[in-house]
Amino acid sequence: MARTSRETRVINQIIKAHGSTIDLKAQLEVFVEIVRKWGVDLAEEIPDAGVRPGGVGPVGPTSIQFGPGIEDVMKEVLKLQRQMSKLMQRLDG
Repeated sequence: MARTSRETRVINQIIKAHGSTIDLKAQLEVFVEIVRKWGVDLAEEIPDAGVRPGGVGPVGPTSIQFGPGIEDVMKEVLKLQRQMSKLMQRLDG
């Protein structure tokens, strides 16, 4: 498999930092450092960026996913208004 220019660049950086031969039995921490420092550069890119296959959008009611809309707020305000009216009638009566 041919190396990409990105892989070649990372390999050259690792050789510059740790030399061309690494004894992992003697210095296992070098491997951990290489993975932490250059692992992201060597990871395969995700072409779809996590989008669902087939372009499927969100499933379910959108008011739950995006928060309450003005209609939802007005319903709750009306409920509270009715409750307040009942309380006021009880206090007056």
